[in-house]
Amino acid sequence: MTKQEILDQVSRWLNGKLEGDEADEVHHQVTAHPREGNPWRDALNEELSLFKNLHVRRRQRRDSLCVALDKHEISQAKRFNGLVLSMPLPHRDASLEAVVSPEGLLLYVDEPHEEVRVRLIPWGTTEFRWSDRVVDIIFQITEHTDPVEWRCTRAADDLCALAYGAGHSRALEHALNVIEDIRGFWLDQLATADHVFEEGLDGPEDLEHLVDRLLRLRIHLDILAKRLSDGYLDMELDEVDELLAKHKAGLLLLDDRTYYASLEDGPVSLQSWWGYPKLLEQRVPRAYVELALEELALERGVTLEDDDDVEDTDPTHA
Repeated sequence: MTKQEILDQVSRWLNGKLEGDEADEVHHQVTAHPREGNPWRDALNEELSLFKNLHVRRRQRRDSLCVALDKHEISQAKRFNGLVLSMPLPHRDASLEAVVSPEGLLLYVDEPHEEVRVRLIPWGTTEFRWSDRVVDIIFQITEHTDPVEWRCTRAADDLCALAYGAGHSRALEHALNVIEDIRGFWLDQLATADHVFEEGLDGPEDLEHLVDRLLRLRIHLDILAKRLSDGYLDMELDEVDELLAKHKAGLLLLDDRTYYASLEDGPVSLQSWWGYPKLLEQRVPRAYVELALEELALERGVTLEDDDDVEDTDPTHA
């Protein structure tokens, strides 16, 4: 066989496209001969070299549930999309995997019926070598640091997964960390939205999206808090709600469709700050609100979009 034909067969084997005798033959060719001068092993290593460039984000314990503190948390980190490497090792019916830890990458072979042995690749490492009797790869690492917004939204995503039933041994710890994020980043977003709405200004392009994310996050915190049933968590939620309630008008930046779609994630009390738009709508007839907006638009020379064809998404209006 030519070098290209061997490469094609190995590629098909690696991607699970060979079965039976064909797969057994490639396995034999890859494993039965010495590493040096074996074109089948060379082909496998060439294919696996596609995995050698790793782009990873430095994360700390509080940042995300995709972070594994030790080997006992690896399975949990994987459930929260924590894998930064998953390279097949077909000659062993296994895969070489890595997840992020506060100290660096935890590298291990996920192999059936074998105990996981973890190798730490410390932060700051730019390359490392991994080999066994068949594979020999030098990995290149490029590290990235998440901006605050990315870190906070990733933590919010993890909390939403917890609310929907995903399990994690650090669920309570993560909920408390997210509340700290609310006191900082998320409170700033709602305060900005409040100011933008009250002053009739143009806000940042992604402001409405972030306010909606905060709304969903707070509803999911309520769902998770009921399941965790922790007094300290309840107290922390009450305190942060007092801060957020001062800027509840920021929710009025959201259109009805977006707002009520977010409310579908869980029950909402009209006395809560996130129930404010719904409460306001019940107290002030919709027609009056639209008339006031039209008058304000005329004063400022702004043309409002025609909402006549927009479906009313509040089920209470049926």
